Amino acid sequence: MRSLLYRLENWLDKKNSQVNRQHSHLRYSDRPFERFMWRLFYKPPLAQRDYLTFTDKHSVESLTQGGDLAYLTHRPPSKVVHAVNYLDPLALPSGSLKNRTTLCLKSIKKANKTNVKLVGCSAEGHRGQGWTQHSLSRSSHSEFGCPKRLAFLKDMLDAACNHCKENDYIFYSNLDCPLSPDLYQNLLSQNEDIVEFFIRDVNATNLKSLFNNPYVIKRTGVDGIAIKKGVYLALRDYIPDFFIGEPHWDTTVSGIFKKFHHSVHNTQDLYHVHHERAWDTTNLSLPGKHNEILYRDAYEYGLIDDPLIILKKPSALIVLNEHASKDKKRRVEAITRSHPDHEVGFLDIIRGRQSPLKKLSDEVFYFPIWASDKTKGIPQRYPLMNIGANLFLDREMLHFMDITNYRDNKIFESLSTQEYRKKGSFNNFTLKNSNNRLVFMNDEGLLSSL
Repeated sequence: MRSLLYRLENWLDKKNSQVNRQHSHLRYSDRPFERFMWRLFYKPPLAQRDYLTFTDKHSVESLTQGGDLAYLTHRPPSKVVHAVNYLDPLALPSGSLKNRTTLCLKSIKKANKTNVKLVGCSAEGHRGQGWTQHSLSRSSHSEFGCPKRLAFLKDMLDAACNHCKENDYIFYSNLDCPLSPDLYQNLLSQNEDIVEFFIRDVNATNLKSLFNNPYVIKRTGVDGIAIKKGVYLALRDYIPDFFIGEPHWDTTVSGIFKKFHHSVHNTQDLYHVHHERAWDTTNLSLPGKHNEILYRDAYEYGLIDDPLIILKKPSALIVLNEHASKDKKRRVEAITRSHPDHEVGFLDIIRGRQSPLKKLSDEVFYFPIWASDKTKGIPQRYPLMNIGANLFLDREMLHFMDITNYRDNKIFESLSTQEYRKKGSFNNFTLKNSNNRLVFMNDEGLLSSL
């Protein structure tokens, strides 16, 4: 019954949004009566959604077309202002969140904080040693009466802006995500306008195990953003008024960065202690529903082009199963765990009555390739390498490994995508076949006899 009511509510929200959009012209009418009608009947329930009609692109264009803002912003940064929704771990009930928050605060304390300012934003008066306290005037409690006092992302970014210049970084991260000791200095050493942080998910109980245990890079969400103050102020009015701690804020903000400017990805410096987490979209809280509406509107209005976050790792590891080896699921997942910083593509030749793999890790791009009797006895390594290289031409480096080398992780060839483009292709016919048959390239991209 709850699921049915939720779907009905979701449908009504969509219909209301459509009606609001159809009558948005009334808002800017020359006739006072029509403007009154818009305010009375069609104004969205949340004033924060005014970002949907923000059309002044001058501030964004000034970043790329020169001028004082571009000059000020593109200078190397001199400071990082790190803002968080500060929680005192002693005020949290015992459990996973308390442990993760404690570990995060310990990592910040131990990090190299030269030229770093910490700003703890709280609607509950929480404060910590070494943190500049910023009292939040609103939260999910003040807006919706929720027990939790979730902060608005823009309120924290605005607070950070009070402590730095246009070329400095304002940095937000979730308070259950520990930092590497060198995160701040790594950030200051580069001069990118926007950096998005993807977490390394680790089974750990302390900082030592956190930084040394095997990890998996979570590609489906952003848990931290660093942005030059000047860039943030230019993009600010495009960014919806999201709560943190609920779905969709990262997807939308990342999409806006991608559409209106550019960003780089960091997968080295932000960590997360593994725990089961999944949003129950059939039972969202009021702040969650608020975020969902803003996300859906941003997508439907074209503020973002992609409904999901896309993390592209710069290097691709292309695993070949040329000989239809068995036990391939366990082998390719072992390879993936050993190479977390690579995009893993698995080219799997399917022969006879074999079936494609099911329930393979989401970290693996799986490409089953069907072979026929006419491909037997013909070496397929180079054809597979060409298929794999063309699938990952948008990366910087290409590495190739045979699945039989899963134990020693032996990469038999590496080259940059630039080198591959110059090469044109790997020569499919340099490997002699034992039967000296006439061969051609079939529809699957494999060599096949006539």
